Amino acid sequence: MNTWSFSFRGLRTVTELELKQRVRSRRWAVGLLVWFCFIGLVTTLILITAFTTTTGANASERSGIAATAFGVITLFVLAMGLIIAPTFTATSLNGDRHSGTLAVLQATRLSALEIAAGKLVGAWLVAGLFLVVALPFLLLTMTLGRLSVWAVLTCFLVIVFEVAIVCAIGLGWSALMQRTSASTVMTYLTVFFLSALTVVFTVLMIPFAQEENATVHTWRLSPADEAAWDSDLSAYIDELYEAGLEEVINNRWGDYEEWPTDAPLPPVERCQWIETNSRDVTHSERFWWMLVLNPVVIMADIVPTGGATTEPTLGGYNSPVSSSGDIFLTLKTLLRGITLPPDMIVERCQSLYNNIRNVEIDWRVNPPTITANDGTELPTAEVPAEIQAERERSEDQRALEDGHAYWPWGIAGNLLLAGVFFTIAVRRLRIPYATLAPGTRVA
Repeated sequence: MNTWSFSFRGLRTVTELELKQRVRSRRWAVGLLVWFCFIGLVTTLILITAFTTTTGANASERSGIAATAFGVITLFVLAMGLIIAPTFTATSLNGDRHSGTLAVLQATRLSALEIAAGKLVGAWLVAGLFLVVALPFLLLTMTLGRLSVWAVLTCFLVIVFEVAIVCAIGLGWSALMQRTSASTVMTYLTVFFLSALTVVFTVLMIPFAQEENATVHTWRLSPADEAAWDSDLSAYIDELYEAGLEEVINNRWGDYEEWPTDAPLPPVERCQWIETNSRDVTHSERFWWMLVLNPVVIMADIVPTGGATTEPTLGGYNSPVSSSGDIFLTLKTLLRGITLPPDMIVERCQSLYNNIRNVEIDWRVNPPTITANDGTELPTAEVPAEIQAERERSEDQRALEDGHAYWPWGIAGNLLLAGVFFTIAVRRLRIPYATLAPGTRVA
């Protein structure tokens, strides 16, 4: 046997054998029917729950609800695909070896590569059939949520890709393990590691990435100016107490409309750059790579931004996360934010206004416009270009535009992992055998 020779004829032969063996009985048809009913039931319950809990919502809100339902259903289909896929290949080789049918294939002119590839493609096609059955429900939520066809197609292709990866992993464990139960367990453990333990390990890395008393470049009042203003503000509050205006002081953090307009204001015109060592930061950019193999992370990151047509334009203070109802956009923003280093430039100048009254600060102009709750415009000062450039963008926008993309690394890592397991399967199929474990059946 030539281990690495390959022909499409040999691949087709093994694939056809696999498909005939799997569809010979009626159990696969029953399984498809049960799967269709199950996905349909879950989709119906999600949509009913989403729309009944938001009675009276307008068309735009209902579109966002449907977009959320689409995200939930897609993640559910991905999870079920990762659960179902190991059953098709985790016992493919050791199961055939125990039944004595694998040796028949090895005795033919088929190469080890053709046998392994045929079994992988056959299992992948059967698993893909289950995914195709779930496609109508994804299209239903796509229509209700007014999502782009490209976003739905991307989600579906990612699910198909991840199922193929899991099938390759199961094939490798099936070649490595003598017992079918052992290979099944190891395949599920690998899937669990990729989908869950990567998140757990990332969270556990947070304490090791924390930096205490980091050097921060702060735009603020000098300690002397800030102390003087604090003293004036405290004296002013004492005067209010003496005048019996306790209610006004108690409403300082609530109803700002009653707060007097003659309160001493922070001297923002005297702000300056000051380096401080009093801020604790977390360098999440040091361990974000631990998530790249996670199937959910890959899907959330690769789905095109702006799948919902009702999503506002990125920019200013329109946060795409808070208004679109898109679960994948929310995850993408969170994940890409992890790849960014901590903000070592801090603005504590105009923000001092928050200590005295409720204000709105419009950072889209420089100097910023600061407006009190009663409409009064308060004194302000021009801010440095470094701060202005960041303040003009929302946190979500900075994460999406500046954060690193996960999906290229995730796809490459998954392909490498699948390639390793597939290579193991091919090498374990080569003839003549090297050393076999005691009790291994050949034919």
